[in-house]
Amino acid sequence: MKRLILPVLAGIPLSLGIPSTSDAVDILHWVRMPLAVPLVVGQERMVFIDRNVRVGVPPDVADRLRIQSAGGAIYLRASGAIAPSRLQVQDVESDALILIDIAATPPRRGNPSGASAYCGRRRRDAIR
Repeated sequence: MKRLILPVLAGIPLSLGIPSTSDAVDILHWVRMPLAVPLVVGQERMVFIDRNVRVGVPPDVADRLRIQSAGGAIYLRASGAIAPSRLQVQDVESDALILIDIAATPPRRGNPSGASAYCGRRRRDAIR
C-alpha cells in the first residue's frame, strides 16, 4: 500500500494540468539580463514565471501579439511577424522587472507547437 502512495501523489499535478519544469522546452534563469523567447507566428508560447506579474508591451507590437497572464504564467501568441522587441514583466508584489526579448517568425516545418519556457531564478538573484 505504501508503494502506491508516492506514484499517485506524483501523478496528481500532471492530471490537473500543472506543468513541471521537466516538460519545458527551454529553462532560462533570470540573472539581470534580458531573456530571449523566440515566437512562431500562430503558435502559443507559455512562459512560467512562478509569480503573479503584469506585462508591459510596446505599442507597435500590441496589435500583433496576444498576451495573457494568469497564476504566474504568461501566454504569448503572435498573429504576424514581429521584429525584435522587449517586453517588461513586473512582479505585482515587489514591482521588480524581468525583461523578455521577443521576435516572431513565420512557422517552419518541424517546429513544436505550444512550446514552453520556464523562467527560474537562482536564489541569490531572486526578485525582492
